[in-house]
Amino acid sequence: MARRIAGRAAVVPAGLIVLGVVAFAATGGTTRLSLLGARPFHATRVVGHDFPKRLIDPSGIPQTLAAPPHRILSGVLASDEILTALVPPERLAAVTYLVDEPGLSDIAKLLPPDLPRIHAEPETMLALRPDLVVLASYTRATTVRLLVSAGVPVVRFQWYRSFADIMNSIRMLAAAVGADGNGAQLVDDMRRRIAEVEERAQNLARRRVLYYGGGGYSAGEDTLIDAMITLAGGHNVARDAGLRGQGRLPLEVAVSLRPEVILVSAWEPGAGDDSAAAFLHHPVWAEVPAVQEGRVYGINGAWLSSVSHYSVKALEAIARVLHPEAFAL
Repeated sequence: MARRIAGRAAVVPAGLIVLGVVAFAATGGTTRLSLLGARPFHATRVVGHDFPKRLIDPSGIPQTLAAPPHRILSGVLASDEILTALVPPERLAAVTYLVDEPGLSDIAKLLPPDLPRIHAEPETMLALRPDLVVLASYTRATTVRLLVSAGVPVVRFQWYRSFADIMNSIRMLAAAVGADGNGAQLVDDMRRRIAEVEERAQNLARRRVLYYGGGGYSAGEDTLIDAMITLAGGHNVARDAGLRGQGRLPLEVAVSLRPEVILVSAWEPGAGDDSAAAFLHHPVWAEVPAVQEGRVYGINGAWLSSVSHYSVKALEAIARVLHPEAFAL
């Protein structure tokens, strides 16, 4: 009997899933889980330049990484993207079911089809016997605690509010998997490209920019999109509405901000114009400068939503639409 993972060809035998649960109990996992309770998570740290290294996991408990892990399980799309740049695919035990979705993933169809695609289900992850699991702050807390309680080394991405946060995640993960050189190259490339955008935009007039997503959601102060708009030479008008973090911006408030440029997410390849059309033909937006001037742009949703090194692509795309005269391809 086999269990199909996320509708893909890769399967995990049901016996292995049972074995994973048994292994969890045998290691005293249920006892450790009760001790962890609902305590807050700690920032993951990797200590040491050479193996063996110490991994301070989300529970604050140090674990020893005796050697570079060779069964790495990626539980979030960001780590799918980062790990693909750090290590060869044969070192991956599984990646997320989102990895092949072209509207969401920046590495769609890049990984071997026989590599398991999974949901972040603890029993499935345990069954794959990983020697390292990568999760994020938006992973269910019970999943994180179950894996930690089973003695599985866990790296947990904590913040994504800035490019600096992403660079820190890349460096931490690179250290954990023994790919410090590749991680440094990724970070250096990000720094170079960000600096180039910032330098070109620094003396340009700052356009009033609104990011407006599905359901009226926007991104205010202390978000990666806010950082992108600012670095690209714009002023994020969601700040003027007092929005901090990501949240819903009522339509009447969004219109009253009178943005000169509106950015929307294009979730399907080549759908940028279609994403903008809803604004250009909506009567409520008719008097907004961005609509009057036809400056509504669909930005690749996989870039905008990325919290990996691919996020720099969104920054560059925003810079090109804000200031085409300075960022022509």
